[in-house]
Formats: sequence, C-alpha cells, structure tokens
Amino acid sequence: MKTIFMTALFMILSASAFAGSVTVKATDSDMLKSAANVDYVQYLKGQDTDVKIFSVSGGDPAMNGAYLNVAVFVDVETGWNVFQLANVRNYKLLPSAKKGYLKIKLVRDNFNRNGDIVQENVMLFVNLTKAQDGEIQTEEVLLK
Repeated sequence: MKTIFMTALFMILSASAFAGSVTVKATDSDMLKSAANVDYVQYLKGQDTDVKIFSVSGGDPAMNGAYLNVAVFVDVETGWNVFQLANVRNYKLLPSAKKGYLKIKLVRDNFNRNGDIVQENVMLFVNLTKAQDGEIQTEEVLLK
C-alpha cells in the first residue's frame, strides 16, 4: 500500500513539473498602467466603510516623489472617492482616537530661504466623516 501511495504521489508531482509555459503579453489597459504606479496600499480597519491609504510614484524622487492619497468606498455603483492628500518623501499612519478620522505623520522636502532642500515633519489630521459625500477636511501641524 505504501508503495502504491508513493508511486501515485511521485506521478502527481512529476506531472506538475512538465506543465507547459505560457506567454503573457503586455496590456494596453490605462487602468492597469496607472495602477502600476501604486507603491503601497494600507487598508484601515474599524471604519464605517472601506478606507485605504495609498501612495503613487511621481515627481522628482530627489524631492518628495510620492503622492499620498486616501480612498473611501461609497457604494457599488459609484465606487471609490479618491482624495489627494500630499506630496511626500515618506509617511506613517498613526492610531487615531476616533472612527472617521486619520492621523498621519508626513516627512516632506521643502525649500528653505536659501533655496536648499530641507526636510519637514508634519502631522496631518484628516476628517473623513463626509468622504462618502465627496469632501474631506485636513489640517497640518508642523512638528519641531
């Protein structure tokens, strides 16, 4: 019995090794091409609807280079409301005390008075309570 089992197992594993290759061609889909620019997606838990933060590459990578967005699901017919938040070098989503609100620490580049690039740390507060209606409120606080 053990020999029959081992033989059958070997045949199954061997058959998968001989599967033919498949050629896949590049797509012309604008939607998929734009999706290729997405760097990172983070889904938020504990919200009343689906909410995700995502960044998209773009701009000058020497200065910022990531466009930070938040997307809020409205319904099946409408899909997602997408809001552009900031052009940043980096960001970190922080815990928020209330449902429907986001707290995000941004690291972004800016020019100082001398024209030199300097990094700023900013706390971004986002109110999503009207996001399904097509608007959000944001407030930035520069961190020292």
